[in-house]
Amino acid sequence: MQLDHLVAEALKLSPRSRAQLAGKLLRSLDELTVEQNEQIWAEQAARRDLEPETTDRSAEQVFKELRQQLAWLRELSFHRLAELELAEAAH
Repeated sequence: MQLDHLVAEALKLSPRSRAQLAGKLLRSLDELTVEQNEQIWAEQAARRDLEPETTDRSAEQVFKELRQQLAWLRELSFHRLAELELAEAAH
């Protein structure tokens, strides 16, 4: 399955389900070796070096996207905190 297709399907999920999925994906990265992490970051750095430094997006669009990402991170943090509280209560 292509990454674009997976992303499109994930975006159809409810915000709570997307946050849960994001949490699971983030936790899965903890299982990577140091070498795997270094490789991923090196590939990302190489991609960014190839990207043009200019953008066709307006400042308004950039700030809108940042606000959306911040809202998503807040929601993810809220759900992660709830998970931790549930785990503590179970002990």
